Amino acid sequence: YDLEKDPYEKESFSASKSFTVSLVDRLLQIHNQGYSRDLRLPNSQNLILDDGWHNLRNDLSGFIGFEFKLLEDEIVTHLGMWDDHDREFPIRSARGLPTEQESDQPSFLGKRTRSIQSQHYIILWEIKDSAPKERIRLEIGPTNQGILEGEFRYVPLPKPVPFSGGTHFILSMSTTTGDGDHFHDDVSFDGLSPLVNPKVKIIRSLTFKDSRPIRVQAIPSFADLSLNYSSHRLPVGPTLKFK
Repeated sequence: YDLEKDPYEKESFSASKSFTVSLVDRLLQIHNQGYSRDLRLPNSQNLILDDGWHNLRNDLSGFIGFEFKLLEDEIVTHLGMWDDHDREFPIRSARGLPTEQESDQPSFLGKRTRSIQSQHYIILWEIKDSAPKERIRLEIGPTNQGILEGEFRYVPLPKPVPFSGGTHFILSMSTTTGDGDHFHDDVSFDGLSPLVNPKVKIIRSLTFKDSRPIRVQAIPSFADLSLNYSSHRLPVGPTLKFK
């Protein structure tokens, strides 16, 4: 607003300013991702650098994941998933309204005891002409848990796959209600948000029921919310590693 001409902010500036769309999107990104952590992130091969403090969930059946854009040419070498500590549990119900007595908590540290309880498919989809095409699929479970690095497990690909910068993807993970493998909610109450590799731009969090991400929806929350609520967010579940 021009406060000299419009001190009470009654006029709309949106129609006449070319930078409005990018400005609003930037403000939405800051609000949804949060910037209460150091942004000078170290170089890393991992897509998700830190899992954050968001509440744990295991209440959905189907696939959960996120859409992202690759900002530069990269080679994908591993797919993986976040592995919750066996003694961790949600602070509150998945779709409940948070209260001051139910603050988000950091994850337990240490490799013991962590284990994958159920079988999961980790799938990387490339979006071309608005149609997702499966590019990589791996299975991870109790008998093929992959390599544990911190709080994440990775399974190496039979052959690394190169991708061009500017390409859009969906990274998804199958999940079943009560299967014993939690993922971090895509939205925080008062906890730190995950840290993501600056080589990618997170577009939105999503879920879908079918075998392909044709009819994707926002991850259910405490109410039916605007699509903007899921923008720039991701559930910490599926992940990958670059070369």
